[in-house]
Amino acid sequence: MNHAHADPKAGIPSDSAWRKLKGFSRKQLGDEAGGREDHFSEAEALAAIEAARKIDPAFADLCEAAFHTGARAPGELAALDVRHFNALRATIAIPDSKTGPRVTTLANEGVTFFQRVAKGKGLRDVLLPRSDGGRWLKSQQQRPMKLD
Repeated sequence: MNHAHADPKAGIPSDSAWRKLKGFSRKQLGDEAGGREDHFSEAEALAAIEAARKIDPAFADLCEAAFHTGARAPGELAALDVRHFNALRATIAIPDSKTGPRVTTLANEGVTFFQRVAKGKGLRDVLLPRSDGGRWLKSQQQRPMKLD
């Protein structure tokens, strides 16, 4: 709203309407103890990945990669090339994230998954391509996630 107000073309003469609003307290939001802890169980996450696989296998791979790495931002995974996966060390090097590059250690299931998606690809190839073979671009994963 502040962005629209700052644009003279929007014709919004005053921001006083939303400046008077007060935020909700943590107690009102049911969050007395701190941050919300809403997480899928492992079974729920795997069921969601399998449901996604029936619709778009490439999107399901992106979801499964998030499951194995703990990556929260799809852009972190979209930036991965095959060279970022090291099966011998059981790691994925995330080259770009909000907090900078990092290396994530994978469980055996994660290594098996990334070996499958890397199979037959060159080191500079996209590790988790879209169905058409291209790299996921910003917000392209939102449409498959949208619920009707």
